[in-house]
Amino acid sequence: MANDSAKSKFGRFAKALAPFAAVSLLVAAAEYALEARVVAKTGALMAAARAVVEAPLERVDPTLDGKLVHVAGELSVPTPLADEPFGVKVPAARLFRDVEVFSWVELEEENRGLVYVKRWVREPVSSLRFEHPVGHENARVFPYSARSVTAEDARLGPAAAVAAPPSAPANSAPPLASAPVATPPAPQAVPVGVSYTLDARLTASLEGFEPLSYDDTMLAAAPADVKAKGKAVHGALFLGADAEKPAVGDVRVTFFRVKPGPTTVLAAQLLHGGTADPRQLGPWVDGGATPFFVIAPGAIPAAELFAHEVADDAPLRSWGGRFGLLLVLLATAALAARRMGQFFADEGSSPTTFAFRRRMLVASLALVAVPLIAAGKNWSEARGWVGAILYGAAIIAGLAASGLALPSKRLRPSEA
Repeated sequence: MANDSAKSKFGRFAKALAPFAAVSLLVAAAEYALEARVVAKTGALMAAARAVVEAPLERVDPTLDGKLVHVAGELSVPTPLADEPFGVKVPAARLFRDVEVFSWVELEEENRGLVYVKRWVREPVSSLRFEHPVGHENARVFPYSARSVTAEDARLGPAAAVAAPPSAPANSAPPLASAPVATPPAPQAVPVGVSYTLDARLTASLEGFEPLSYDDTMLAAAPADVKAKGKAVHGALFLGADAEKPAVGDVRVTFFRVKPGPTTVLAAQLLHGGTADPRQLGPWVDGGATPFFVIAPGAIPAAELFAHEVADDAPLRSWGGRFGLLLVLLATAALAARRMGQFFADEGSSPTTFAFRRRMLVASLALVAVPLIAAGKNWSEARGWVGAILYGAAIIAGLAASGLALPSKRLRPSEA
């Protein structure tokens, strides 16, 4: 009979804590996914740092095909990028169009309450959500939207060398005064050495946007409807009556581009059949791991590129995620401890502050142990010592929780 009572009590206890155990499992799954992403990036960086080799731009080295190479050269784009609805056509690796519309915005000020002001906005502002929509109507949709274009034929090669014009033979006679003198051809920049084509994914990741000044030449090349109402003002395209006094619904379009120039790439050297160029730079994959590549403006050593990748904001986001999951666990532990207290109270025990703190610690240690195991599973493959530490912490947390959960002979009955 006593055994049945104990089983029944244990069943009620497990049922009371089941929701908190479920939350712990969900947190463990989220922690596993987070650590898997971090481990994948860390593993890719470690493998890349071990495998990278320098690729000469003076000649093609077939032995580097399929390998991760470090190349610093001059980025060129044979075909200019265009934004035809606005007459823009410029040499660029990337081109971005930013669109703003002059609109009503509802604000709440401390002393004045609700106020309505006009501002340039990048997303439609619905007047239907205003407290007083009458007289503050906005366009429901923008006439134009933001747009990004990436060059599909970007190339990376050595800096262009300037070819000198051909000189006259040493024994040639000077031209007669009456004879017309031919103008020598202008020096031409000709590439020397290897010219890699870039995978579009590399070009799309290149940063370094600079403002592109919109001028009357671009406006003259735009369609008739844009020319009729557009003005080039302060480096932007203004669509409206008066740029100095914009009205609601007026549009301002600005452009940004990544200019061709010195560029450094960490990527795989690949055969690129069917084109005049024998090699391509594309994402490097090591044994099915995460595709890896780095592209940055300027001539940058490989070690510096790797240092930048390690020190970017991804670790900060990872620690932010870990901290958020820890807060969820602590909140869950507090609720679980309170539920444990209610359970013991229903069973005839009178909870005390010490007992609540003890149950809180038990719940916290038990809940934390599960995500630690999930994290250790990921890190044990990438860095064994990190995985060992996480597994050890999980074991200690589990043992501590088990030890604290056992009844203590030194506690008074009211604190058990």
